Amino acid sequence: MKKLTVQIVIHIAAWMCFLMLPFAFYPRPQNEVFDLNKYLSTFFIINNLFIIAFYYLNTYVFIPRLLDQKKFWGYGLLIFALLLVYA
Repeated sequence: MKKLTVQIVIHIAAWMCFLMLPFAFYPRPQNEVFDLNKYLSTFFIINNLFIIAFYYLNTYVFIPRLLDQKKFWGYGLLIFALLLVYA
């Protein structure tokens, strides 16, 4: 149980770091006050939720069911289709 808790905390910390990158590197004038509502839009949230869902689906579903069973074409087509949906 302790190992699972540590793994969950690590995943949450990693995603928080990933989600903070745009705020750290987004260019803005030096005299402008940081307004979280301006940067935290619906598009930002949906985009990042899609990326997170894609990561977990790929790690825990697609790789074990397709790549581990050497179904490379199926995996490639699935990833390509998901990238088209994302685009």
